[in-house]
Amino acid sequence: MLLNYIKKYKAADLKLFLDKYYNINESKESPRRDKRGYSIVATKFSEDFKKDVCQLYEKYHGIKKINSDETKETYVFFSNIIFFDPPNFMLLGSAVHSLENSTDNEKKWGNAVVLLHAGSMQLEIVVHEILHSFGITHIFDKDLKNNRYYHFHKGFTDNFMDYQNTEKDGPSKFAEEPANTKVKKVTPNNQVSLFRYQWDLLKKDRSIDIK
Repeated sequence: MLLNYIKKYKAADLKLFLDKYYNINESKESPRRDKRGYSIVATKFSEDFKKDVCQLYEKYHGIKKINSDETKETYVFFSNIIFFDPPNFMLLGSAVHSLENSTDNEKKWGNAVVLLHAGSMQLEIVVHEILHSFGITHIFDKDLKNNRYYHFHKGFTDNFMDYQNTEKDGPSKFAEEPANTKVKKVTPNNQVSLFRYQWDLLKKDRSIDIK
């Protein structure tokens, strides 16, 4: 989508976006390439990437500010860029969580999600990040401002907002199929469910239209 804008408009802000995340040069901060030609960028730039993608889409698609009360649509962007930190951390997807004009300088879950590389191929990643955009937090985070006064240990549930590892980086007990099971789960990992309180919170998000 953005590449089409770059070819059509050849604007300075679009060229800057290409140079920052895709074009290779001699700078230590420049992107690298993997064997497939995909751009590899340090994870510290991922927040800027989400912000830049939203702003460019707003400008060249002629829409209202995405991450604000001005719109109720949820936007899902796909990119083959790889945000990677050696030796083995790779970001698969990320929802916008940032300051908005309407939130009195308080961070708020926005209306946009970026799915990266292999993340778009995994159902649990797609659902997890879109739920973030609807204001649903990790079940292991303390979140007193979000009407949730309890939290769980990380990696001990099959909830979509849990992780596949525990606080000590051990595998979740839901991350692998039991050896003697006769019924295979739809997803190969641990995220398959939501709790009632999450459905109740989800209904309050500005992107959800319930009549």
